[in-house]
Amino acid sequence: MAKGNSKTKILVAYASNSGNTRLTAQHIAERLNDHGFTVTVSDVARMRPADLRGYDVIVLGSCTWSRFVDGNELEAQLPEHMHRFVESSEHTRLPNARFAIFALGRHEYNGFAGAANHLMLFVRKLGGQLMLQPFTIDGFPHEQWNTVDHWTDELAKTIRQPVPTA
Repeated sequence: MAKGNSKTKILVAYASNSGNTRLTAQHIAERLNDHGFTVTVSDVARMRPADLRGYDVIVLGSCTWSRFVDGNELEAQLPEHMHRFVESSEHTRLPNARFAIFALGRHEYNGFAGAANHLMLFVRKLGGQLMLQPFTIDGFPHEQWNTVDHWTDELAKTIRQPVPTA
C-alpha cells in the first residue's frame, strides 16, 4: 500500500442512527491511516461548523433516513443531527476545500442513499470540491468491507495527487 503524506490531515465526519455509518467512518479512517494519513473521526452531533476548518480533506458520511416536516414524511433525507449540522453551517465557506462523500441506504426504499445528494449540495454551498463520485452502500457495510476498502484506496490515490492551482 502506497503511503500518503502523514502531514495530510483528514477529517471523517459522520451521522449515524443505528451505528452502521459510524462503523463505516471508522473503517475508512483506519484504511486512510494505513495509507499514512493523519485522520480524525468525529460525529457531527458533537461538532460545530468551525470544526471543518484546518483539514486538507473532509470525508462526509451519513445514513439516509426519513424525516417529518410539518407532519409530512420526507424520504431519502439526512438524519436529524446531520440536517441540523448542515443548517448550522449556512454561513460557513470553505472555498476549494477537498471533500469526499459516502452514504448508506437500502435499495428497497425510495431515494436509495439519498443522503449523498444532500451532502453534495452541502459541499457546493460550502464552496468545496468533490474529489470522487459519492460512494453509496446498500445494506450493511460489514458485508461489503472489500468494496469500502476499494473506494478508500481510490480516495487515498486521489489525495496523493497534486492539488491543481487556480
